[in-house]
Amino acid sequence: MSNIKEGIDIAVKLNPDLIIVEGSGASIPDVETDASICVIGAGQNWENIIGYLGIYRIISADLIIITMCEEPLADRDKVIFLEKGIKKINSKAKIIKTVFRPQPLSDIGGKKIFIAMTANKIIESIIKNYVESNFNCNVKQMSFSLGSREKLRKDLEKNGDYDTILTELKAASVDVLTDYAFKHKKEIIYMNNAPIILGSKGVLERELKKIFSKEKD
Repeated sequence: MSNIKEGIDIAVKLNPDLIIVEGSGASIPDVETDASICVIGAGQNWENIIGYLGIYRIISADLIIITMCEEPLADRDKVIFLEKGIKKINSKAKIIKTVFRPQPLSDIGGKKIFIAMTANKIIESIIKNYVESNFNCNVKQMSFSLGSREKLRKDLEKNGDYDTILTELKAASVDVLTDYAFKHKKEIIYMNNAPIILGSKGVLERELKKIFSKEKD
């Protein structure tokens, strides 16, 4: 069961310029839209990308964003292979390549950080170096167990030499991490996983404006 149509009805009454509808996982919202953006992880197998409704998602897309376009998640040859495969299915869609990087919602400068993410552990050093060099902090420990509360609780106890927990906003971020922070007098700061565009600066904004302008016309 889905309440997406009821949600759209409420959104329409607010008279916005734009309504963005996001499907859950690979699902496609059961509402008519004016344009479509397809997000694909570069680390996925091609069979998984085109399986189920994958081909339809690619065919119907006006813009395709490939995420996690970096080693060790996906090397250059893998990304090129994906681009070629996508173009064979939909030659008109613009393809934009990205990587994800943490963007804290509050200042973490000078703090000793415990980071909790849903990312793959194999990019631990990349994330650690990025956070420390861009936000002037000291990453003491990282956990990639937001999907497992039991493992997450164990990770919290491995090293108590941190004063701040930095995490994505997931269910376990609230009922495990935030609860732990309050009980142990740690600061809790949420973060976004911001997409960093690889290539021309401003290309994503330009493509989004093209889609929006086209549909308004």
